[in-house]
Amino acid sequence: MKIIKSIIFMVILMVIGGGLYNVLGLKDSISEFFEEPKNTMDIVYVGPSNVYLHFNTTLAFQEYGFTTGLLSNGAQSPAVMEYLIKESRKYQNPKLYILDITKFIESLSDISEGNLRLSLDAMPFSWNRIEAINSTLKYYHLNFKDYINYYFRFLKYHNSWKKISKQNFTKIEFVFKGFMFNSENIQIKPQKLLNWNYEIETIETENQYVLNNLLNYLDKENLNCIFVIPKKNFDETRMKKMNFITKIIENRNYKVINFNKIDDFQIDSENDFLDVSHLNIYGSTKFTLYFAKYLHEHYDLPDHRNDKKYNSWNEDYDRFKEQYKKLTQKNFIDLLNEDKIFLKTN
Repeated sequence: MKIIKSIIFMVILMVIGGGLYNVLGLKDSISEFFEEPKNTMDIVYVGPSNVYLHFNTTLAFQEYGFTTGLLSNGAQSPAVMEYLIKESRKYQNPKLYILDITKFIESLSDISEGNLRLSLDAMPFSWNRIEAINSTLKYYHLNFKDYINYYFRFLKYHNSWKKISKQNFTKIEFVFKGFMFNSENIQIKPQKLLNWNYEIETIETENQYVLNNLLNYLDKENLNCIFVIPKKNFDETRMKKMNFITKIIENRNYKVINFNKIDDFQIDSENDFLDVSHLNIYGSTKFTLYFAKYLHEHYDLPDHRNDKKYNSWNEDYDRFKEQYKKLTQKNFIDLLNEDKIFLKTN
């Protein structure tokens, strides 16, 4: 009887802690996903920071009317992707999943605690979240006692009440339906274009295990899924590892879109990058227009633009345009009409 009471007490504590975290915890694009109304996402896009910095969900909605939920955070661990998909299916029934696979070339133990928590802490309390914690943390070779702050996430944030403000209860200023706006850019020195041939280099055994488990889950659940390699400044070693990963995925009959190998998708290295790995607002606009057009043409996605239930997408697009003008002193519509935005969708 004491054991049962202890279990009940622990469950209640976790639920209460989860509620406190929603106010006191970290806020970013992934946290917005679980605040969206049920069954309103046509696409769920999972992956690291390339996702929330590159794909402007509100712009894609304005162009074609489909909705995209972003389960994305910085340096997202590949080990958590399967569990994020599982969690998303409790709330959404998308026609398509898109998975960014760039982090599969990195060691699973290299992800920082802060970035790891952005995935794990944003997930509502459930058995799936516990499994995600157990599965992900084992690659860090931690003692079980070190798991406690992950199970009871409010232990990590319980002192945050001292810094509470109205921002804990309002929308994130620079996040728009998951997309995170950044107007900064750097001028990257001209890169030697890699010849994306078929040379391969194996990834770590743990990474292969995680990837195959993910593919097994997608097979079992018969989920419609494509994999993406974004436009990045890969070196030769990373390129070969991406080729190895691509081979595994394609051998399992899934499509991989490598934006580094698409001839008609061109990014200006002097103007379109935020840093050596991420696109700024100019590059992300090109990427969004190109990829949204592809998704519209290749998948049967609905158009919600005239549905009042989706007015929040128009509101976030207007909010995004206001933020763009505030930071750049320009109108976003003018950017869409500039010659350097090579792809016209209408």
